[in-house]
Amino acid sequence: VVLALLAIPSCIAYGMARNGSRVARQRFEETVSSFAWWGLFLLFVVYPAVSVTVFKSFSCLDLGRSGNWMVSDMRVACPVDSPSGFAFIYSLVFICVYPLGVPLLFAALLFYYQVPKMAKQKNKAERIRALLAAFRQEV
Repeated sequence: VVLALLAIPSCIAYGMARNGSRVARQRFEETVSSFAWWGLFLLFVVYPAVSVTVFKSFSCLDLGRSGNWMVSDMRVACPVDSPSGFAFIYSLVFICVYPLGVPLLFAALLFYYQVPKMAKQKNKAERIRALLAAFRQEV
């Protein structure tokens, strides 16, 4: 829902950019960039809470004859007891989607935009600047 609300300005900017104006296209690119930044920020902020919630679906308590029940919600039977059940499959899918998928998405974006390469180049340039500054002080 929040991502959909964040996407509204992008859709409006896209509609305005369709007329071909250079300023409208530039505004569209800025809006999309802002949407991407806020979307990734939101994923990063809610990542720990969502991951813990997903993994809690496998935290069960054995109550003897009453069976196994989820610790987070004692009204729900433990999904681990029925590995072919909907709750178990749903939990496994969302473990792949969120706790594994979000870090993979971030890693893919880092390598797509060549962030490690940029970091090495900046580090190398800064080392050269430091050497030149030390050399100028000696001379």
